[in-house]
Amino acid sequence: MAILDIIINGRTHQIACDDGQETHLRGLGREIDSRVQELNASMGGKVADGTLLALTSLMILDELAELKEQNRALKLQMGSHSQAFESAKQHEVDSAVAAVFDDVAERISQLTRSVSDKQIANA
Repeated sequence: MAILDIIINGRTHQIACDDGQETHLRGLGREIDSRVQELNASMGGKVADGTLLALTSLMILDELAELKEQNRALKLQMGSHSQAFESAKQHEVDSAVAAVFDDVAERISQLTRSVSDKQIANA
């Protein structure tokens, strides 16, 4: 297990992570620090660290909630598109099968006429 120093708003925080996750965790730390810095600057630099971290966390969770809702909507949309695709595919298969049956029926009809004509000619 690795221990990393993550700097957020000028303060160092020691964070433990699984081996191999150090680069990912450092990137997340830089992202949080960037957001905290932006929020702090937009509020005049006079907000306590705890409040900055709470506000930043709320903003990130709000973004996550929006993304989850978009993901849910896209999954629903994909489901309806998938059903429409399956229905169209089934219609296409049904049409192709009907065309084959029509062709076979026409050939049978032609053979029946041919046999019937030969029987009349031989009679």
